Amino acid sequence: MTHGDDIRDLLGRYATGPLTSAERERLFDAALSDQDLFEELAREQEFKMLLDQPGARDRMIRALRAPARRGAWILSTAVVTALSIALVAFLLRPSSKPPQIAIATAPPAPAVAVSEPAPVPEPVATPSAAKRPESPVAQPSTDAIKK
Repeated sequence: MTHGDDIRDLLGRYATGPLTSAERERLFDAALSDQDLFEELAREQEFKMLLDQPGARDRMIRALRAPARRGAWILSTAVVTALSIALVAFLLRPSSKPPQIAIATAPPAPAVAVSEPAPVPEPVATPSAAKRPESPVAQPSTDAIKK
């Protein structure tokens, strides 16, 4: 390492603080003989004073960290919002009533009096009935049923 590189290394480490008193003395002596180095040392002194403030290093480290990825957070929020909207739309939709189906039931049979049987209708004579012979089965008369 040349003398100039060594001095530049001391200048770079000056603001962060790990210089021994002998290294610091060598840097200041070199700055007194080199105007450019003196001006750089003055700028580094301002930086050193800033870093020497309590908590300044921690704030600077946090500021220099890469920002956390927020894409997953935004995506999950969008999904939750979309699902919430879908749920509300589903719950607030007009309800469709099931179709009413008419069921036909037979009317109840009329009550028949037990003491009196229902009258038997008499056959109506039609022109074709006149040509037919009478049925061999005798029909009971209504007088016989009443007894």
